[in-house]
Amino acid sequence: MLNAQKEQKGDQLVISLSGKIGEDIRFEELIGEVALKKVIVNTRDVDSINSAGIKEWINYFRGLKEKGIELEFEESSCPVTEQFSLISNFDCKGKVTSVFAPFACTECNHIQRNLFTIDKLKELNFEIPPQKCEKCGKESAEFDEIPEEYFNHFTD
Repeated sequence: MLNAQKEQKGDQLVISLSGKIGEDIRFEELIGEVALKKVIVNTRDVDSINSAGIKEWINYFRGLKEKGIELEFEESSCPVTEQFSLISNFDCKGKVTSVFAPFACTECNHIQRNLFTIDKLKELNFEIPPQKCEKCGKESAEFDEIPEEYFNHFTD
């Protein structure tokens, strides 16, 4: 089940999504008509997305873009970030500003996700050094994906 919290900030609508984007989702019903200039979509708490959810996502957000609404995606969860790189039109010509990246600690096996802005990733040339583990505190949490695949969408 997917939940959406909506908050208007000036001429922007901030939508925070949480849960699963699946076959039962209808963004038009969940979010409704948008009459603002910009939509910011936060998917920090989206834990999965399937093919039916992807189709609904593309149809809804493409429709907003076609109405002249600016799209921005922030704090994209790992499942959503993967879709940006796997499906060429998943961003619906919007701007992705920040993404979560998965890490695994080589010392204690703790799994965590760390947030990066796209600008910071570009500065690092998408080569992320080991991070501090949230559990053991050592600088031993290593990026747990293939950078060329996970960040493919953002390297253009």
